[in-house]
Amino acid sequence: MDLFGGVVYLNLDKRTDRRAEIERELASMGLVAERFAAIEKSPGILGCSLSHLHILRMARERQWKNVLILEDDLRFLVDRDTFWDRLSRFFERHGDSYGVLMLDYCLERQEPVDDLVVRAIEAWSAAAYLVSERVYDRLIGVYERTVPLLEATGEHWNYANDQAWKVLQREGLFLAILPRLGKQRPSFSDNRGYFDEARY
Repeated sequence: MDLFGGVVYLNLDKRTDRRAEIERELASMGLVAERFAAIEKSPGILGCSLSHLHILRMARERQWKNVLILEDDLRFLVDRDTFWDRLSRFFERHGDSYGVLMLDYCLERQEPVDDLVVRAIEAWSAAAYLVSERVYDRLIGVYERTVPLLEATGEHWNYANDQAWKVLQREGLFLAILPRLGKQRPSFSDNRGYFDEARY
């Protein structure tokens, strides 16, 4: 069974280091992914949010059943067998009903579901997440409303893509897989302008 309609990773043209790193990670999982040349803007989080929006539009236009979106600083935390086993079991159980599945996350509020997932009521990190075609329009709509606000105000704590989507999380549309399958790798962040290490 093909679990994914499409797999896409974001990568700025100038970050050849990160491209090499994420392509090694993808190969280790047996994932074939398309590179999206990330949009460079100031501040960096604006370009990042625009890039996520464009990938979702692309997935909708191509009529993919879902899209796995990965950022280029992702590091997988499990081996290949565990990765595919957890996701296969997820699709068997939740494939007909999920909206978004987070593979990497910082959970602030959650609700129990089963031994595979929790419901993410408030969570951030967009380094690795799977979006079902059922919610393309909803998530695109959120980003289309909030990206201009991010550009106008600079309030990334409200309008960055992984903050703006919390309105849909509160509707119960997001699940987070257990255990976390990946995490952001320590590296220089173009979004933040300094060396960053995920502390979650």
